[in-house]
Amino acid sequence: MRKPEFESLGVRVLASDPKAIEIAGDKYKMYEALKGKVDMPKYYYPKNLQEFINFSEKLGYPDKIICFKPHVSKGGRGFRFIDAKAKRRDLLMNHKPNSKYISISEFVEIFKDEKEFPKFIIMEKAQGPEYDAMALCYNNKSLLTTVKTREKSRWGVITLGELVNKPEIIEQVNKIISIIPLKYNISIQFIGTKLIEINPRTSSYIYQDDLIEPYLAVKLALGEITPEEIEAYQSKISYGRRMIRYMDQIFWNK
Repeated sequence: MRKPEFESLGVRVLASDPKAIEIAGDKYKMYEALKGKVDMPKYYYPKNLQEFINFSEKLGYPDKIICFKPHVSKGGRGFRFIDAKAKRRDLLMNHKPNSKYISISEFVEIFKDEKEFPKFIIMEKAQGPEYDAMALCYNNKSLLTTVKTREKSRWGVITLGELVNKPEIIEQVNKIISIIPLKYNISIQFIGTKLIEINPRTSSYIYQDDLIEPYLAVKLALGEITPEEIEAYQSKISYGRRMIRYMDQIFWNK
């Protein structure tokens, strides 16, 4: 981490400390750090293929849909649902090639001859609406938390959402930051009130003319605004404000 070198030159670095980033970026370490403190899905860490199968049964498979993900990943890589009711023909004929469903037999076939079993966590499928909480954090607390719905997304990036007032999620965010002391702009994803993942960086915001969270973080780092002044922005959140992200096209002759 080269943060001290930059700061010795008078450059302010809007990043969390390495230890906090390490915990937030590793889903197993994150869940272990927060176990019993915040609402989260039931999960296990299987060390081999047989443990994976055993834990899947503990989670209620095949009666329930379960999922798995690597400890460390980006953009949904390595994440899949395991659904006993999902038919291979249906997945082939009616779903795009990027379907997130896999059968337990396919999983076994992939890893049965592997000498080293990957670091996965296997977990129950969380139920409910999806939310993204954007938090501006400092000194082990969230100074400002905005929550938006994740109604549609593409490649993990939200494309349709709305600012909503969710005190129960804000409470969860405050607990998380008190345990994992991240700094400045971060993103925390929930399904219902269950914690799904933490991204220790800026993410998709719903901007307002009088509330631009990354700009406030820069002002805070430069000492041009106090933590107390940022906390006052919580009352300025425009609940009901919506966003849409779309793909455009441009045509021209060479």
